[in-house]
Amino acid sequence: MFKKIIAACALVASASFAAWDYMPALPAGMGQVVVSGQYADADPITQADAEVGVRYSLLSWLELYVKMDYRLFTHVDGDDAKVDGLGDLPFGARFQFIPIFNIFVDFVAPTGDDSYNDDDWTYGFGLQHVSLYGKLVWATEIGFTIYNDAADVRAFNVANEWDIILGAFVPYIGLNYVYAFAGESDDDAMGYDVFLGLELGFTERSSIDFSVHFMGDDFYEDWVFYGGDSPLVFNAALFYTF
Repeated sequence: MFKKIIAACALVASASFAAWDYMPALPAGMGQVVVSGQYADADPITQADAEVGVRYSLLSWLELYVKMDYRLFTHVDGDDAKVDGLGDLPFGARFQFIPIFNIFVDFVAPTGDDSYNDDDWTYGFGLQHVSLYGKLVWATEIGFTIYNDAADVRAFNVANEWDIILGAFVPYIGLNYVYAFAGESDDDAMGYDVFLGLELGFTERSSIDFSVHFMGDDFYEDWVFYGGDSPLVFNAALFYTF
């Protein structure tokens, strides 16, 4: 019933419902490539994904992105659940109308493997804001996502992230809170994602990012992971800016 949410799990477990991050768009004429991997453990479910993405700022106020995800495996009690293959295709844009505010729109096209994807589109939109206090960066987001699946799921999220800029080292911590409801059944669910991470720049254009996400409550445990217990998600990503 909630197959579409599982297909979007890689997005939900990332730093933001917007499929890149909370931070301001890149300057005009600049782009960034990311290659990442994710491992999720929500007993009795484990799964792994690989992802590649690119974003590019056509104008000072317009950034576009597209990503491609591949589910490497899904195991239940150690057995192969035969839920793997190419994921649906997320793409979207951010509109930076002043330097500290973004409006984002996200789409997920139904292009993925039938084992965990269906034929419905997903849409999202929201507002992001960034404040700078010396070496501390505070980023916030308010978003709304529409999963056009059989359950007619809608989800609100409110997120905060705090980064400390220590030269090439940028540790960060954040919280993403979700409230979702299914129009067809009148069911609703809440969820939280507390995440810790570290970004390390090793050249002027390249960086690597490691993060861990501690998830809980009904949205993540029952709707995203089908009854998985206290999901724990590990991410590693390599970024190159051009």
